[in-house]
Amino acid sequence: MKRSLIIDGQILQTDAWHRGMGKYMLQVLEELNRNYSSKTEIALLLNDRLDFDQTRVETLNYLFPDIKIVHWDLPVPDKNTQGKGEKQYKKRLNDYTDKLFPGTEKFYLLTALFLFDFFAEFPDNCHKLVMFYDLTPLLFWKDLGGYFPEGLYMKRFSRLYEADHVFAISETTRRDLLDI
Repeated sequence: MKRSLIIDGQILQTDAWHRGMGKYMLQVLEELNRNYSSKTEIALLLNDRLDFDQTRVETLNYLFPDIKIVHWDLPVPDKNTQGKGEKQYKKRLNDYTDKLFPGTEKFYLLTALFLFDFFAEFPDNCHKLVMFYDLTPLLFWKDLGGYFPEGLYMKRFSRLYEADHVFAISETTRRDLLDI
């Protein structure tokens, strides 16, 4: 059976593009483009409702010619529709993945749990993968917790329990996840 890997690329539509998480994702995309695109259909999901610099899309197309860039119209969090928005997001994600990747074994990679410009949800119809960077805010909650909306931050940890596979970016992060 043909395989599809759908990568949540919304992280690359945020300021994280310029920071470590964005640079790390670009390296992951490079590796996937080089070594897996001949065996697996790879699609990078961008959200039409998030601002993005067209030069970034051009850069992604240039650097990763074998990765299909997909623009989807997905809800984004706002103060008025928080709970309802997540449900709409998930429904659209399910609809899009069914429609655009029919008859394939689908894998969905969440690339950022703790950026709050977009929802961090899995579609129901895919193998669930998540990239995990660090537990720094949780480990230093007294000092850093004020920077994160507590209700959203803690709730997003549930994605780790939903995931079929969690990819930690370092051995230290892996150990922190296992210990905590």
